[in-house]
Amino acid sequence: MQRLGLLLLALIAHGAMAAEPGARQTVERFYQGYLGFAGTAANRQLALGYSQSMRELLAENARICERAADGPCGWGADGDPYLDSQESQPDLSYESSDFRALESTAGEVTVSFNVYPSQTDAVDFYQKTFTYCLVLEGDQWLVDDIVYPTGSSARSIIKQEIQDVGDAGQGTQPSAGR
Repeated sequence: MQRLGLLLLALIAHGAMAAEPGARQTVERFYQGYLGFAGTAANRQLALGYSQSMRELLAENARICERAADGPCGWGADGDPYLDSQESQPDLSYESSDFRALESTAGEVTVSFNVYPSQTDAVDFYQKTFTYCLVLEGDQWLVDDIVYPTGSSARSIIKQEIQDVGDAGQGTQPSAGR
């Protein structure tokens, strides 16, 4: 009887581990909540988890912006990095956005959606597609970078801002073309 109990516990534990969300499901769950609140104070309550190295980069960005920035500073200060947009339809939802997620390679999740679905004459402008790069830390998929269609990424944007704000704070001018 004790052996049967241990076997049942092992099966339950295995089932619980198998139920952990994968990278695609992690991103989908985030957007299911986020898209109903984009552009509102409520979206500040929703966040994706970040890898250790991304958290360190974001913390460095916050420190340098607090110390040296004049004006909007920090990742996402001039637009919504999860929508790749400065504006979205006020009543945007997961369903109305036609959200799609595809995990073509383990940990790389390409999302596509429309941030202003009612604007049928500007579909290309409001249609967004970009890729989340997630890493598995412990038993959680965490965002390590976001690659936008321009070829820039969250990491490169943050690093550039750290460099530019740091240079400006030291009295040097950032060089053109960075």
